[in-house]
Amino acid sequence: MKKFAIIIVSIFIAINFIGCGGKTGTKEETSGKKTSSKQKEVEEVNFDDFSAKKRFEEALEIAREWQGDAEVYSMSVFYAFQKGEQFLKPTVLTYSFGSPQVKEGGLVVFTEGGELLNAFDENIIVIGFLDPLDLTRWNIDNNEVIESAEEAGGRNFRLRENPDELGITLTGGSELIWGVNYYFKPAKIGSLSGFKIDPENGQVIEEF
Repeated sequence: MKKFAIIIVSIFIAINFIGCGGKTGTKEETSGKKTSSKQKEVEEVNFDDFSAKKRFEEALEIAREWQGDAEVYSMSVFYAFQKGEQFLKPTVLTYSFGSPQVKEGGLVVFTEGGELLNAFDENIIVIGFLDPLDLTRWNIDNNEVIESAEEAGGRNFRLRENPDELGITLTGGSELIWGVNYYFKPAKIGSLSGFKIDPENGQVIEEF
């Protein structure tokens, strides 16, 4: 259980911040020349606020104010789907940091609108035997991961099944991997769809 403590707590915290309001969408699905009212709403979402790469240094600085040797152990981004629409809305970006010295960790969370929630004081995690992420293999950001998953069959799945959420998590220590999962609330047995994606080149390694 210790091995998965950070990932489980990160997902639990993330889900508690997810909201399903508004109609927003991916860049690919809203890049047409004509601007509809829906697309205007989409354009109000700053996807950079939920870019794991672009906000990493900011999160790392916060973590090292907490503990000078803090390292990142996982990252996750959650998106909410609007039922019956082809749009998704980023809702929460979470970094899990830990200190090898004190064997504890905490979360740096960015919520809707890019607002910062520093949860170190409230959510202490035992990092156990987890390894920090090897970021030398991290080339592909979460927005590119969505494109890979959608092209590999995720788009057809969500249009057919209407899932509620999309979760993307970077884990694996030295064996870095992006995991993509389409979720239902409440859980729907037999309808979970997901992918494992290479963080270096964006290629789909496995579909499940």
